[in-house]
Parts: sequence; C-alpha cells; structure tokens
Amino acid sequence: MCLGSGRPRRPHADRPEGKAPGLKIINVVGARPNFMKIAPIMAAYAHCDGIEVLLVHTGQHYDERMSDLFFRQLAIPEPDANLGIGSGTHAEQTAGIMKAFEPVVAEHRPDAARAN
Repeated sequence: MCLGSGRPRRPHADRPEGKAPGLKIINVVGARPNFMKIAPIMAAYAHCDGIEVLLVHTGQHYDERMSDLFFRQLAIPEPDANLGIGSGTHAEQTAGIMKAFEPVVAEHRPDAARAN
C-alpha cells in the first residue's frame, strides 16, 4: 500500500474541480547523500496513484560531478525547482534555503514536506 492511500484528504483550492484530492509531497535534496536516499523514494512514488510529488534541489551541490551526475546515474527525475543556494557558511546556506523555500511552499501548498 502506498503512503496516504485510502485516506480522505482536505481539498485544495488550486486543484481542479471534480478531481479527487490526493497527497502532495515536496521532497528536498541538496547534497550527495540526499541524492542517494531520494532515488528509491522517487521510484516508489511512481507506483502510487494519488500522490503528487515535487522535487526541490537546494543547489548546495551545483557542480556537474556533485549533482547532475548523480541525478543521471540514479535515474532521479529533474527537480521541479532549484533554489540555487551554492556555497557559503552553514548559517548562510541554511538562511538561504529557508528564504528560497518559503515561496515554493506558498505556491504549491503541500500536504507534507520531507528533507533527506
């Protein structure tokens, strides 16, 4: 059974009238260990009806060898959004992610968000 199947969900104003509400999940990744963890999760989502999945890349690892290569080799779908955070201190990156992620959440209004 897929996560959330069989449970009624609250309606969203941005979902078309007559379409059964599903579960909308935003998944956030940003570094190599996250990419390895999200690959099987994204593959599992593909087998679950009623789940709308969004993938957000923080952009902390932006080098081809540290990001794009993993997406290709692990067959992870292209991110729906890239926050483009880049390098910086831990505090700078954390603050940047929080500021850039807030509008994504406001736009998509997910039922859940998970960070790997």
